Amino acid sequence: MGTIFVDNIKEHSASNGVHIPGHIIQTVHTSTNTQVQTSSSGFIETGLNLSITPKYSNSKILVTVSQNIQTSSTSYCQICLRRGTAASDTNLSIIVTPEGYNNSSYEEINQIPFSWLDSPATTSPTRYFVSMERLSGSANITAQTQTSGSSVSTMVLQEIAQ
Repeated sequence: MGTIFVDNIKEHSASNGVHIPGHIIQTVHTSTNTQVQTSSSGFIETGLNLSITPKYSNSKILVTVSQNIQTSSTSYCQICLRRGTAASDTNLSIIVTPEGYNNSSYEEINQIPFSWLDSPATTSPTRYFVSMERLSGSANITAQTQTSGSSVSTMVLQEIAQ
């Protein structure tokens, strides 16, 4: 049995980098503490969004999110992960349906962590975002609530070689 010692691995082609299946090719991240609020039905963006340009069309994109959301009163809302834009998107996953308390004087504030493994099959810039939608009730739904200080939501995108 032999041992290989290497001090440097250099890519053969300057444009593609080293490609090892299962390894992370690139990582991008963002965070926001800008409050977004809605009192109407229909989905809107929470303000948490990020783009990545995959180097390979067969790569997987691991999306990791921590979304702050506040519901009040007896309102219910839905949090979704989407790819694209609000005008033209692919709903990847309904993440959770947080609900408010059954007493109008209380609020429910959640920090919702989730992840999704996507196969966008492209080398074009690909945008991911989180949306929220009030499903019932009349109270506001708020992302990155400022009620108890400043809340932060985060997103990390990692391209994984296949």
